[in-house]
Order: sequence, then C-alpha cells, then structure tokens
Amino acid sequence: MEAADEATAAALAASCGREVEVLEERTEFQTLHALPDGQMRLDTSIAAVRTQVSGEWADIDTTLVESAAGIEVAAPAVEMVFSDGSPGQPLASMQRDGHQLTFDVPFDLPAPVVYGTGLEYPDVIDGVDLLVSVNADATGFSEVLRVESPQAAADPRIADLAFPITVSDGLELTEADGGFAAVDSEGERVFRSPQPAMWDSRADRAAPNLTPRLIGGMSPSAGMRLTSDEGLRIGAARLAAPVDGDAWAFMDVALEDQAVQVGLDEEMLADPSTVWPVYVDPSVSGSRSEWVAVSSAGWKHYNFSSDDGVGRCGTTGSPMYCSSVFTERLAWQFTGLQAIGNVDPSNVTSATFSVYGTHSYSCTASPIEAWWTGGINSGTTWSFGWTGSNEFGGGMHLRLGIGRDPANLNRARWHVDFGSTHVPNGRSGQLISYTQARRGAN
Repeated sequence: MEAADEATAAALAASCGREVEVLEERTEFQTLHALPDGQMRLDTSIAAVRTQVSGEWADIDTTLVESAAGIEVAAPAVEMVFSDGSPGQPLASMQRDGHQLTFDVPFDLPAPVVYGTGLEYPDVIDGVDLLVSVNADATGFSEVLRVESPQAAADPRIADLAFPITVSDGLELTEADGGFAAVDSEGERVFRSPQPAMWDSRADRAAPNLTPRLIGGMSPSAGMRLTSDEGLRIGAARLAAPVDGDAWAFMDVALEDQAVQVGLDEEMLADPSTVWPVYVDPSVSGSRSEWVAVSSAGWKHYNFSSDDGVGRCGTTGSPMYCSSVFTERLAWQFTGLQAIGNVDPSNVTSATFSVYGTHSYSCTASPIEAWWTGGINSGTTWSFGWTGSNEFGGGMHLRLGIGRDPANLNRARWHVDFGSTHVPNGRSGQLISYTQARRGAN
C-alpha cells in the first residue's frame, strides 16, 4: 500500500493493519514505511534500487539503447550517454544532481558494437580495443583498454595515456585516494574514480572455472557463467577486472591540463612472463555511497557489483581453490542518512544491518562478525585501521545457500546499537561498517 505523505500513510496503516509506503520520502536508495503500530521503518540500500524515468519511478535498467544524443542507459540512477562514433563526441557523459562530467579518450572512436550493458569499440589503435560496461546499479561505468601486444603498448597514446575530462561549473577536479574526484562547493564527491589498475591474461594458462575478480567498480560476472565447457575462454569476465591468477598492478594518476594522466606499470609491460593481452582501466562512478572489498594479498575491489566475500582462502594448488593464500574483508559506507541522524537515539527502537550472501565454501556454518569503523574511500586497503573499530551485533554463525541461483540468496543480519555514539552524523548522514570472518574461519 502507498500514501502521499507521512501523516496519511500512518493513518492508513493503523486503519488497515498493514504497512504503507510514504511516497514523498521515496528515493533511489531509500524507502519509508508507516507501520500499523504507529512506528516508521526506513530501508536504505547501499546501491540504487530504482530511478525516475520521465517523472515516474521505475526499476533500474542497464540496457544500452540508441538515441539522438548517442547511446544511453535505458533507466539509470545516474544519467549516462556514450559515444556512437560520431566525430567530436566524448566517450562518456554523466549527469547527477545538475552536475556533469565528460570522460574522453586520446583517439578517435569508431561506431561501437553494443551488447546488452556493454560496448566494444574495436581497433581504436592498432592492436587495442576499448571495452565499456555499465555498473549493475547504473551509477557509473568501467572502461578497459585491451592491449594485445608489447608493440601496441608502445604507441605513445598508450605509453603516455591521458584521458581528457571536463566538469560543469560548480565542480572541481582533484586527485583523490590514488584516483580522482569531481568535488562540489561543499566538498562532496559528486563523481569519483578509484585508483586505476592493469592486469594480464596469466590465468588463461590455468584450468577452467576461474572466479572473476573485480577492481574498479563493475561486475565482470554479470550475465554470464563460467563452465568447464567454455574452457579457457574467459572473455567477458575481463571487461573490468582480473580473474584469480592474473598478474596485476595499480597505476599512478596525475591531473594535468584537464586530463587524467595514467602511468602504466613498466615492469609488467617489460616482464617476459606477462601474458598478453593486457587490460587497463579506470572506472567512474556517481554513486552516493561507497563500499570496498580488501585483501591481505594487496588487491581491493571498490564499489563492486559482484559477490566478493569474507574469510580466508587457505588452500592453493587446485583450480577449485585460490592462486594464493589471503584473507578478505568487506566494508560499506552509507551516505544520505540525515533523517536518522536528526532522530533522538531514544526514539530508535531497533536497527538492522543486513547483507545478501550467495555462496558458502563449506556446508558447515562459519562465524561472521560486523563492526563499526572509520570512513572508507576508494583508497582504502588492507592496511586501513580496522583494529580500532567497535563490534556491533556480535558474531553469528552462517551457512549460505550453495550456488549462485538468485532464488536461493540468503540474508545475514546484525542488530545495530544506535546509542548516542553510533547514530549517524546529522551533517554527513553517514554510517560505516565492515564484516569479517572470525579469526580461524574460512
């Protein structure tokens, strides 16, 4: 049931004995319900769950469609238009809250091949293809250059890679956390790009059933399954990130003359063990919130859409396991919680932090913990000060459904203490937490 405002929704909920949504409080990320007992429940998602199309709310649709402006996302949370190959058209243009950012490449673009949520611009340079894919919640995109050989990498447009960027009035480009951000007059990061990475194709020499890994903010596994029948044809899994077993490296970034200068890792390019093609990103996001997966092995996955997990991979040497021993943690930072920050803690009767789980390595339940922590960003790594955080909700033993069938998703929940020290800040409206497997658990 729905009602226009809070008062009407509260009266309708009490009268009908059912929860009623308050439509005037609906956003891309939040839903407010009036409950029959007189309370209100606010549900907030880390990723966009809906968007407005022609003034009406609609489900997110990341399908790419042709338009007069170029190639657009059908129903995005952040408006995006990509080049259709017309002369002078930038690779991508993004709009959010009246702000705009354009992201271009240092070479001409042909007409792309469009496939669902992705684009391929073939042979932008001899031996180089450009791959673009839209994030799962349509708040940003990832672009990847697929460089086929050392000869292609030696082209000055690749060796001295620079992406021209422009922003609208009211935004300022700045280097941030190893990447860059477009910041408004109040210091809010309207658009952001994490530290770019590059990776090779070393995992192609391994066995099939490789697990796609994520760097930079999009899902390499969206819409596909890797099976033994596909052998070593990983293909689309590398649209945005390495798979387990690839060699990879983060790259340095500098802002010069309204362009992002990206320094490729010379050691990887010159290493005789590098397996070509080599892939080079960055990605750009307009999401309001941030989340990250960090590993003791050094890699991080920022604003990812895939199903990164928590725990320790302690077994190697088989295609069913990892290429190295590492431990992984997940962290989320919710933004836009001013409504909660303005509430007296004594009026918060309960709060729950929950995450979806898609797979467990073992049928035996493993302990998982949730903690408060300090602010995270695209530069957060394993060396972040996790030990100074406070646990909330205690640990829990969890066994998630085996497999990746969406119908079998399980939700892990923790009770959140909303004492005076843990209510989100009324100015920033942020709530930050992270999860980890309890020490000794896989």
